[in-house]
Amino acid sequence: MQINYDKINISLRLGIAIMFFVLVAIGLIGFDQLNKLAETRVSYVHTASVLSTLGSILEAAQDAETGQRGFLITGQESYLAPYVSAQLHMKESLAKFRQLVGNRPEHAENINALERVIQSKFAELAQTITLRRTNGQAAATAVVMTNQGKKHMDEIRTLIAQMKEKEEALLAMHGTELDKRAQVTLFGLLFFCGLAIAFQTITSIIIMNFLRARKEAEANLNAVHSSIAEGLLQVDINGNLVYINPAAEKIFGYKLAEIKGKSPDDLINRPVNTAREQKHQDEHRLLNVMKTGIAHHEADECFVRKDGSLVPVEYTSAPLMRDNEIVGAVVCFQDITERKEIERRVSEFYSTVSHELRTPLTSIRGTLSLMEKGRLGELPPRAQNLTKIALAESERLVRLINDILDMKKIEAGKLELRLEDLDASEIINNTFQALASMAQEFSVRLVSEINTASNIYGDHDRIIQVLTNLISNAIKFSPPDTEIMVQATNISADIIRFSVIDKGPGIRSEELPKLFGLFQQLDSSDSRPKGGTGLGLTISKAIVEQHGGKIGIDSTFGQGSTFWFELPVQPRKKPVVRKSLPAKHKVLLVEDDHHLCLVLSEALASEGYQVDEASSLKEATEYLSSQDMPALILLDIQLPDGNGLELLQQLRKQALTNSIPVVIITGSETSAGEYADPFLIDWIKKPFEIERLLGSLKLATSDRTPGRTRVLVVDDDAPTRELIKQQLQSFDIEFLEAPDGFGAVHLARTNNPDLIILDLTMPKPDGFDVVQILRDEKNQTTPLLIYTSRDLTNEDKEKLTLGLSAYLTKSRTSEEQFLNTVKNLLNGLLPGMKKENEKVA
Repeated sequence: MQINYDKINISLRLGIAIMFFVLVAIGLIGFDQLNKLAETRVSYVHTASVLSTLGSILEAAQDAETGQRGFLITGQESYLAPYVSAQLHMKESLAKFRQLVGNRPEHAENINALERVIQSKFAELAQTITLRRTNGQAAATAVVMTNQGKKHMDEIRTLIAQMKEKEEALLAMHGTELDKRAQVTLFGLLFFCGLAIAFQTITSIIIMNFLRARKEAEANLNAVHSSIAEGLLQVDINGNLVYINPAAEKIFGYKLAEIKGKSPDDLINRPVNTAREQKHQDEHRLLNVMKTGIAHHEADECFVRKDGSLVPVEYTSAPLMRDNEIVGAVVCFQDITERKEIERRVSEFYSTVSHELRTPLTSIRGTLSLMEKGRLGELPPRAQNLTKIALAESERLVRLINDILDMKKIEAGKLELRLEDLDASEIINNTFQALASMAQEFSVRLVSEINTASNIYGDHDRIIQVLTNLISNAIKFSPPDTEIMVQATNISADIIRFSVIDKGPGIRSEELPKLFGLFQQLDSSDSRPKGGTGLGLTISKAIVEQHGGKIGIDSTFGQGSTFWFELPVQPRKKPVVRKSLPAKHKVLLVEDDHHLCLVLSEALASEGYQVDEASSLKEATEYLSSQDMPALILLDIQLPDGNGLELLQQLRKQALTNSIPVVIITGSETSAGEYADPFLIDWIKKPFEIERLLGSLKLATSDRTPGRTRVLVVDDDAPTRELIKQQLQSFDIEFLEAPDGFGAVHLARTNNPDLIILDLTMPKPDGFDVVQILRDEKNQTTPLLIYTSRDLTNEDKEKLTLGLSAYLTKSRTSEEQFLNTVKNLLNGLLPGMKKENEKVA
């Protein structure tokens, strides 16, 4: 049925015209009184808020004192809860009070006095709490008996009473005025109601016509919803489902009647396994748009069907607006199962093809290289020339494969950067060295101009990759006997621009947008013979943008081009303050990366460590055979002449070195669990925070002797805790037990255990939360054994790491394996362990 919108429009206009004239008259008469009533009410409410806030300030002071007294009497931390919450409450109340009264002169002096005495009161409370913790109840009671705290509370009450007296008088005045205004307004409203009855009939007729038209429109809209392939659901302002279209019914397996009135957030959101996943889901729940007013899009999410299975979807959730007010939300989604499968197959295809090609290409390239260099015998000139061509083409194919893999990493968001402090001139010089032969082949000169003393913050290899792409392109398109200028210039205090300037043919303005697209090459007569994958500039753009920079080009056809990219400047480091520590803190740093050695040496030296360096296994071995033994070895795994774990094995075979603590630093995917050693203090993956490394070094060089060892066992199942204690009863261990996450955090903070044995599934906070809390505190280097019934993913293990960490599954772990893991994690602190290790060696 066709809706006559013109007729509806005329009726609405007529009704609106009548209502307009009536409302204008009403407004002119009542505006003044309503405005004054509103002003009086605002003043009344404001004064009431001031009084309420004064009460909140006094209440916060009393709560803080209550918490302090409870703690002083019992010594139990739980009694401090009112004190802790009162601190935040007091800060918020004082800020609110200042905001409410502003600079009113009658309160200015009292506010300042009140803040001073409150500060003194909380200082006294903090002093007594600290004394109770450190020196006992008597010391804290002595401070309380000075009555200084009572004097502060009396002064607080007096000041608040004075201000309340003024505000109560003001409140009474506003109340009287409000009553008068309310009476006047009431008479006005009665008059207005009489006028309203006059046009009620007209308005009712208009509304009935509108509702009829709306019903017809909704019927048409439902027909449209039924015909679209995407799923659609609508909720009201309370978040309850009011409609789903047939496509949504088909995807979920529900009928509208089954789920109407329920919340889609609870109904179709996928289950979560960790607190972090729950937090992420809470931030992106379907109906949060009704709070934010901003539409939200998720390209890859999972919903739950009626049968419990998961369906991958892409959805957009948007607020439903009516008269500029949010009255609900609409979620439009589509099943992307087929698309995900296609993406998976494409990804597998790229990965398989690329990796399978690398193996034969390595053999081909190696053979061609041997032939080209004459190591397989002299070749005839023609064969020599063909071999060079074949070698060049194989190199080109390898670059194409590497570019494809880089693009897949970029598209998957898995391109990782190893950020460090880099010198711009060194980056340019390294790139020049790599491209020197290519420049010579094309008879092009490479020159640089460094106009900056600032360093950049970036990934060394990736930035060189960008520069190599830009300079090699410039070389290919530059005329012989010309030069390519590479500049590094500060364009601001925070940004360095690298520019590659050539004197080539330039690029037409209409072709510039093609440059940074996938597999794009300019289709001019001079471009194709130059070769290339068509991916270099796309990859360069992604690398620069991941650094937080940008890339672009300035070109004039026939006059050359300037490709440029900008990167952030590395902030200047604070001056290093040397600490004087005993000479026993000698560290042997075995690392082949020169830049990393400089950074680590500087950091360790600032903490008082004496750092000696070795860049290979050979140098490290020679050092250990001719020098005094170091207190600790900081060891990289991937070294030029072998695996760093080989050095670790050699150390354990010699009496002089078998008990030297070792900290592994590595970029390898090898995990600590694959190599156990009782004096392996920590296993740190690059990139890492310097504070984590310093904590491990402090642990390794501390004066700890074998003796009674503290082990914290965290499990909500009491029989399991008892079993662990029984398994370890042969060791001289002091056990600490916690049945939940709160207890675990408290005991870890107050007892500094030598090892934490942690289950994951327990009342909040769970094991994941416990580890996250401890990682931010002094326990971040404590050895950790995750002992759980869950199967952990690699992502889970990355989150569940403190110091040296191991992971055991309860149902799959033998007692012998459990005991050996505990021994290894305790780093020789158990009595007799060193002797056992010497026997094994």
